[in-house]
Amino acid sequence: MIKPSSFYVLYPSNQYLRNLLNALKVIADENQRTEAHITVRGPYVKKLAKKEVDKFSEIIKNEVLSISKVDNFFAFNQNTVFFSCDDNENLKAIWKKITYNEFKPHITIYDGNDREFAIKLYKKLASDFKPFKYRVSTLWWLEPKDTSSFKFFYLKELPEYDNVLKEVLNISKKDIDFSSMTTNMRLTKIGKIAKRLFENGF
Repeated sequence: MIKPSSFYVLYPSNQYLRNLLNALKVIADENQRTEAHITVRGPYVKKLAKKEVDKFSEIIKNEVLSISKVDNFFAFNQNTVFFSCDDNENLKAIWKKITYNEFKPHITIYDGNDREFAIKLYKKLASDFKPFKYRVSTLWWLEPKDTSSFKFFYLKELPEYDNVLKEVLNISKKDIDFSSMTTNMRLTKIGKIAKRLFENGF
């Protein structure tokens, strides 16, 4: 039996916001493979009918979600840091997470093995946090990356977020040596990117 592992998600309509969030994810963990998003439905083995997806997309189209705080999943040996989304009736109307019934929409920034780093990241993002808006337009299908392939996709390979690095950090992604980047260096960069995100507000 094929295990369901694909989801429907919401990306921000604003490309600059999308780039900022992706930059945060990459600096926190360069091995992440998915763009920043809010997971809404799943997991599924195959896509829903287009008519059904269009119906859900029409409900959520142009909705402005409110991202109100930094939060974490630190229980049960989890090391997850995320931005929490406020309650929203239209989002709730299309919500169906089969393995997680609680309505708790969020944007994961880090979900890794380093407990110490996760705690420091949480404190860094929470220290200067300001709420921001997250406008959405349509549901997107998110499939797991092909682990049978020798060529893996990593979020760090996307070209778009490089503009954020150049603008905010005065560096290009090709100039970053992740293998020599200390925790303090990561957190300093994350702090600068987060400040731009919070100040903009979107």
